[in-house]
Amino acid sequence: MLDQILVGAAIGCLYALIAQGFALTFRTTHTMNFATGEIGAIGAFVALGLAGVGWLPAPAKLAAAAIIVALVGAVVFAVLIRPFVTNDGHDARWLLVTVALSLVAVDLLRNSQGTQHRPLDFARLDGVLSLGFAQVPKQLALLAVVCLALGIAIALLVTRTGLGVRMRAVAEDTETAGLVGIDARRMGMLSYAIGSAAVAVGATLWTGYVGVFPDIGPLLLVPAFAGAVIGGLISVWGALAGGVLYGIAEQLFAHWFGATAGGVIGLVAVVGVLVLRPEGLFARRVEVKV
Repeated sequence: MLDQILVGAAIGCLYALIAQGFALTFRTTHTMNFATGEIGAIGAFVALGLAGVGWLPAPAKLAAAAIIVALVGAVVFAVLIRPFVTNDGHDARWLLVTVALSLVAVDLLRNSQGTQHRPLDFARLDGVLSLGFAQVPKQLALLAVVCLALGIAIALLVTRTGLGVRMRAVAEDTETAGLVGIDARRMGMLSYAIGSAAVAVGATLWTGYVGVFPDIGPLLLVPAFAGAVIGGLISVWGALAGGVLYGIAEQLFAHWFGATAGGVIGLVAVVGVLVLRPEGLFARRVEVKV
């Protein structure tokens, strides 16, 4: 069972990093990108295209893919989402736009790249890492370390720096933030760029384990969004914890009761959290004064 816990925690680190992207954009713009999984797929295919550049080291290829996808994320916000951002978050047309973008992106990837799984020739470790008491594939161990490091870095950026303060100011009152010189559009683009870049890195490392294929999106979107809800959509630290918990629960229940149960238990947990503690397990309750 320890093997399943370690594998679940490793994959959960990927879910956590993507969940953190949801929390980051939600706390900054009151919106989320439901094409996040497809953004990760684009990053993986960009990395696959860079695999043939022999003179470029693997970390540089990964960084290049992340930068390209970060630009894609910033453009998605500026062109498709920003027109529907309101200070109270009541205009939900951004949700329809991002869902439509997800469907379009999947269709384009399938038609242009085919549906087969392709191996990634870099950023991949073969074999199993033995810890004495349990074993975990080396690629998943690499995935866990990188995703966890990126997740902690993003959380610290958001909660401990001036940039994070400006993002929070934009979320709380866009007009007042503008009066003191904070550009809400720029903060939104930056939050989407950071979230997209992180997703690209995580998805690329994951495809080093499962292969690169167009239908990555749904496999990543649902667990990551569930992790964000469980941890708390306004808490980057909570999203990090929620994603890891989801990954562990998914693996354990799949081991005990089958793959279907593994996929269902997380969604049941989401429903329970929404009913009992809508703000999430790790987010502080926010009181609104009228």
